Amino acid sequence: MQENVSLDWRAYLQEWHKSNSITTPIHLMKIRNEFNQRFPKENLSQLKIEEYGLDNYSFCQFLELSLSDKIVEINKIKIDYNKHKYYGVYWSNQSDNWKKADNFFKVETAEEAFEKIKIGLVNLLQAVENKEFDKLDKIAADQYLGTNSHLLAYRTLYLYYPTKFIPRLSIETLNFFLDFFNLSCSDGFFIKNLKLYNYLKSLPEFKDKFSSWGITKFLLDFKKLSNLKNKLNLDTFSKANTLNQITNTSKTNNAWIFQGNPNLFDLRSALSELEQFTWLVNQHKDKIRSGDRVF
Repeated sequence: MQENVSLDWRAYLQEWHKSNSITTPIHLMKIRNEFNQRFPKENLSQLKIEEYGLDNYSFCQFLELSLSDKIVEINKIKIDYNKHKYYGVYWSNQSDNWKKADNFFKVETAEEAFEKIKIGLVNLLQAVENKEFDKLDKIAADQYLGTNSHLLAYRTLYLYYPTKFIPRLSIETLNFFLDFFNLSCSDGFFIKNLKLYNYLKSLPEFKDKFSSWGITKFLLDFKKLSNLKNKLNLDTFSKANTLNQITNTSKTNNAWIFQGNPNLFDLRSALSELEQFTWLVNQHKDKIRSGDRVF
């Protein structure tokens, strides 16, 4: 399969790998291990509502920190459930009882909503165990009945199955990379995620040591680069002045040194492919003139 080569992702990956880790951070591995010890898959159907959203080391606390770049202990985070209602039910300090998120479940009480959460999560895990991945999107839609269902289901599945799903990718980002790699897919969120992950893991660049977290970090950084390239629209700049023309100028011209950020720019590929490379500067912008040398 021939992927879109409008940006050389392999060249960018080589530079990116020099300053970025391809493995899951230790603090996130610790969170995942603690989560699996406290909430083993086989006991999920017995989960209590207090364990889900009120206890220290609650199910929702783990979900909240499961993808965090910050190193925070589980028992140190306090979720404001009046603001974070993405997990279906929450404890209201104001009314001193459990509440269900508005328009999240077609049931009357928070307790009924929680039972639907458990059934849905158990069904999701069972589908993964049986390799019935085509059922995941339907289960999420049928059981969670809310616009934020992917957050609850997605983070739960990642904590239990970190080698099967790419974390932190929105539907928009999934569509971007499916299109970039020419992977046509009209299916739902989870099938899109699995299709992209399985394709990337089949490539030699990602096959062995790359964790799903490392893949996520690379994809998000590469997408930033792509968005920046589109924003600057480099291809529309005039090709009248080539790099050689700029550097072969009078000795009276100034010389400027700029440091490229490898997380944003694939400078090596740009210099080999572009006749003119354009960027924005803040320092000394009133002194830089056409014909100056740039390093």
